[in-house]
Amino acid sequence: MIKKQLLYASICLVLTAMVSCKKEYSFEGFPLESPVPLPDTIIVPPVSLPQCIECTDADIALETWHFNYQNAIVCGKVTASVITPERNGFTFFGPSSCSADTGLILTVFLNEVALNKNQQGVTTNDVMLEYYDNITPSDVLLSKHHSISFTIESYNHNTGIAKGFFQGNVYTSSNVPLPVTNGKFMIKFNL
Repeated sequence: MIKKQLLYASICLVLTAMVSCKKEYSFEGFPLESPVPLPDTIIVPPVSLPQCIECTDADIALETWHFNYQNAIVCGKVTASVITPERNGFTFFGPSSCSADTGLILTVFLNEVALNKNQQGVTTNDVMLEYYDNITPSDVLLSKHHSISFTIESYNHNTGIAKGFFQGNVYTSSNVPLPVTNGKFMIKFNL
């Protein structure tokens, strides 16, 4: 019995030694031909947004927003607006009229100006615009710091209503800059 175990162990040892001494072959440096030639740069087309029947270039109504992007007018309702205690920054957001899964979030910092009295012609580029899509895991369009110009055309402190416009560049997920024009809003802040 011991002889059989010794013989078996010897055979295993010889086979292991033979396998470990086997020459390995590698394809390093071997020129592989791709069946389909690959381009140097992959061009991602810009995001296209649907044209909503509800969206027009008409005057803006209370608690709404809209902007032009490429050949589409995108619009929606403001479902919430939040202003800082100092009243020098705010965010408003709401879904698109095209789809409840898409919408706008716009955050504005007025820096030295406060909305604690009537104001006109307040302009800043300390703005972040996000056009989101809840279906995909990323934003459809996103501005970069100082890429959007935002103006409060008028703010009435007695009513809390601010009306104005915005424009500038937004960026796709592949960092392609695209213009947003004719952006308009009218929101009501709590006093």
